[in-house]
Amino acid sequence: MKIGAAIRRKIVYFAKQKTKKYSKVLVYHDIHDDIKYTNMSTSINQFTRHINIIRDMGFEIVKNITKPENQIQITFDDAFLGTYNNFFIIERLNVPITIFVITSYLNNVYPYINHEQLNILNKSSLVGIGSHTHSHRKLNILSQKNLLFELRKSKQMLEDLLSVKITDLCYPEGKFSKKVIKIATDLGYDKQFSLIPGRYDKKLFKNVQRRSLVQHADDKEFKNILMGGDNILEKWYMFKHYLS
Repeated sequence: MKIGAAIRRKIVYFAKQKTKKYSKVLVYHDIHDDIKYTNMSTSINQFTRHINIIRDMGFEIVKNITKPENQIQITFDDAFLGTYNNFFIIERLNVPITIFVITSYLNNVYPYINHEQLNILNKSSLVGIGSHTHSHRKLNILSQKNLLFELRKSKQMLEDLLSVKITDLCYPEGKFSKKVIKIATDLGYDKQFSLIPGRYDKKLFKNVQRRSLVQHADDKEFKNILMGGDNILEKWYMFKHYLS
């Protein structure tokens, strides 16, 4: 475990918990059984434990959050191949998920989902699709021209491929700025997902959603995150990810 991750875990372990079960968005990157496509992946067993904990604590897992309390939305960044190969566990657990896709990787770039696989997943009522830009560049350091290309190209490709309206955007590496928010909003991204932890109803900026990274959380850390234990890390994540 990296030093930063170890410190983060200790902070979350001992952070003061909220008494209310506020709605939250959770972040994963992939799931695996025998084959692990990324070090950011979560084992099927661990993912199943997480889902059971969510439900045992009285939360409802939803495709889109509609209430300030008691709802959880689950997202997967990057569209790694494990999400497709192990989709049976998503179906078995009956868990709605949102997958954020890097569109330049759809042309059979290993180890990511391709066009055909994404089309299959999109037909499931459990799956929502969002943009993770065209080539996964850090948005807050791009010129306006390149920023427009990343956001427009991805949106157009996904809408043409899937015949659905794409209104959700996930910032690559969580990096964003005021300029990113404005341009993305102008292009029709009504929900923009960050990596800043916290309650769903407590927005950072207009259209910007908070999310909590949970992919390697053990049971205790995961329970604490669900009850707001990672909220204390907001300023640290803002310092790392937001460029005014």
